[in-house]
Amino acid sequence: MASMLRSVVPRIHRLKKAAYSYTWDKKADEILPDHYKRRCIDFQTREPKPVHYVPSESKWRYDVSQHRPVPVQDVPPQLTYSEDILKGLFGGEGYIRGFRRKSKFKPRVPRVFAPEVKMQYLHSEILDQWYDIHTTNRVMNQITTLMGLDHYILTTHERDLNSQLGMTLKRQMLVALAQPEKLYPDNPKKQKFILKSYGKYTIPLEEAEWIGLPVSAAIAKAKAEIKANKEAEAGPLKDVYREQYINRLRNPDMVPDADTTDYYGK
Repeated sequence: MASMLRSVVPRIHRLKKAAYSYTWDKKADEILPDHYKRRCIDFQTREPKPVHYVPSESKWRYDVSQHRPVPVQDVPPQLTYSEDILKGLFGGEGYIRGFRRKSKFKPRVPRVFAPEVKMQYLHSEILDQWYDIHTTNRVMNQITTLMGLDHYILTTHERDLNSQLGMTLKRQMLVALAQPEKLYPDNPKKQKFILKSYGKYTIPLEEAEWIGLPVSAAIAKAKAEIKANKEAEAGPLKDVYREQYINRLRNPDMVPDADTTDYYGK
């Protein structure tokens, strides 16, 4: 699977511009789990839902002046994202550079069209917490339609969330759902309600812990897991070092490995 992904990543000829991206080298490709890499590639190549324009339903239109059909140039506007978008829920909205004409007798002037952002106090039923989040009217309408913040975060694709905060919340929600015994442990009735309402989003814990992690954090997590597995296979460190010390006493000319050298300070 890893070799397949390595062959796919360089062939992505058109990465969709987003507020953040996923890139890694061949060395990291060997240690990152396949499910994490699949989600990253899907994010990088997925076409986001149109936000600032209405896509044409057909590829051709009839031009009255030319008396013939002409192709439709359905080109989405170029968006620019700021760091604030990573810390809020903007629903794919961004900054658009354009022009504005105050009247037909005056020349156009450059202008940057920015999304209208407001601070909202939102509650998560799964996490049982309130959050102060910068959001747009579009996001609030979607949250209202989907009946709550949790449903909006869990049903919206990462490419359309386009927010590190949104993915952090999604990871925390999925980790909580993957451990039902920790959901409202003092309130069984509430726990049952949460599992009934959001149980359809549950995924295995080993996958939930990787959802939306930046590549640097994912690499650090992968290295930590590899180190923990090696230590578990080797047994307690005191037994490992005792065996290494005995071997050195029996074989004074033996060249110690890097770990033994560090431990003995020689």
